[in-house]
Amino acid sequence: NARPNLQVKIHKTEVRGPKTAPYVVYIMHLRTAFTVRSLARRYSDFREMDTLLRKNFPHVELPEFPAKKLLGTLSNEFIQERRKMLQEYLNDIMADQTLACSAPVLDMLGVSEHKKEEQVIHEAGRDS
Repeated sequence: NARPNLQVKIHKTEVRGPKTAPYVVYIMHLRTAFTVRSLARRYSDFREMDTLLRKNFPHVELPEFPAKKLLGTLSNEFIQERRKMLQEYLNDIMADQTLACSAPVLDMLGVSEHKKEEQVIHEAGRDS
């Protein structure tokens, strides 16, 4: 498995949802050799990826995942601090070839879906 030529940067954060149940999304820019895409993910998406990585790679020392906090999660200071911590976490994951190419990471980044789309388009083009 070659390392994906993929740079991931958490560009900004947004608070979404109804006033009664707001949540934060992290807007990421994914840069490959050919494209730049944006996608939004919640903290729970990162946490799910981390859980799968720990399950699939029990012998790999993974970076520390930013802890869940129950109160004050919508303060701007907290949101920006968590964004910074998630970016550092992602940087560490993407620096490891095995982890960067793993299904949990590629799925969370939406890369595997994108690849399947490209493959289907390519195969459809070949048939005609």
